[in-house]
Amino acid sequence: MGGTPSVAEVLEQAADRLSKPGQWGQGSGPCKGQHCADTMIYTVAYDRELREKSRKFFAKHIGGATHFDTYRWNDAKGRTQEEVVAKLREAADLARAEQVQA
Repeated sequence: MGGTPSVAEVLEQAADRLSKPGQWGQGSGPCKGQHCADTMIYTVAYDRELREKSRKFFAKHIGGATHFDTYRWNDAKGRTQEEVVAKLREAADLARAEQVQA
């Protein structure tokens, strides 16, 4: 990965991290050692522009408009870690296909 990572790379890294046991949670935050999809995207994307573009891309992918929609989606009753990781990977594939850059 040379230079600034792409949106696809951020989403893929977020999926990789959230796939590990104990990393994903609902109604949680980084201070509890767990992350939702949005807080992990925020953590992975160190550049502000890349962070916002990645968060918005994922929110749109799940039918939302902002990171607040991602929180609601992540925290929906019955949502699983596997679903969240799969949706992040799906979004990464789409971003890669569309060649979305920061």
